[in-house]
Amino acid sequence: MAHRSGTFAIGALLLTLLAGVGPALGLSPAIAAFAVVMGLGFFFFDRIFFQGRLLTLVAGLVQERQKGWRERVACHEAGHLLVAHRLGIAVEDYTLGAWQTFQRGYPGSGGVVLAVPARLDSDRIEAYCATWLAGGMAEQMDYGKSIGAEEDLQKIQLLLAAAQRSGIAPARTLRNRAERLARSLLVAEKDLHKKLTQQLLAGRDIEGCIQLLQAQQA
Repeated sequence: MAHRSGTFAIGALLLTLLAGVGPALGLSPAIAAFAVVMGLGFFFFDRIFFQGRLLTLVAGLVQERQKGWRERVACHEAGHLLVAHRLGIAVEDYTLGAWQTFQRGYPGSGGVVLAVPARLDSDRIEAYCATWLAGGMAEQMDYGKSIGAEEDLQKIQLLLAAAQRSGIAPARTLRNRAERLARSLLVAEKDLHKKLTQQLLAGRDIEGCIQLLQAQQA
C-alpha cells in the first residue's frame, strides 16, 4: 500500500504544479489535470495487468534508439552466455530487445534466462555470481566501462546474502572468487566471445549459440 499512496502523492503534486505553471506554458489547468490522470491510469493499468512490463517496454524502446545500443547489449549478454556454459549452467533462452522480451513474457529488460539451480552450495553460488558478473566485465573489456549491469548486481547481492545467511561462505570471499573466475574465462576466450556476440546480433537461436560454444570448447 505504501507505494500506491506514494504514487497518489506524487500525482497530486504533479497535478498542482501543472495546474500552476500550465498557463505560463500555454496549457489550461484542465489539460494539465487530464494529462496527470491519464498518466496515473496507465501506471496502475500496467501494474495490475502487466506487472510493470508495459512501462519497461516503453523505456526499453526509447533506449534502443541510442546509437550502438544493440551491439553493446549483445556484447553484455554474450559474456553471460559464454561463462554460464563453461561453468555448467544451462541457458534456456535470451532476448536482446524490449519488444522481444515483452512478447516472450519475461520480466525486466531482457537478457539471458538461466535454469533455476537445484541446489545452492558454495560452488554453485560462485558459478552463478561469475555468470552475472560476466556481462558487465565483457562490456568493460570492449567499451571501457559497464552501463548495463544494475539488474545483474541485484541478483548477485541476493545470492551472496543467501550464502551469508546459510553460513556457506563469506560473501566477500565468494564475490572475489567469482570475479576472478569470470575474468579468466572472458580473457581466455576473447575471440569466441566476439563470435558469440555476432551470433546474438544475427538473431541466432539459443540452440545454435550452444552448438557454437560446444564446437569451440577450450
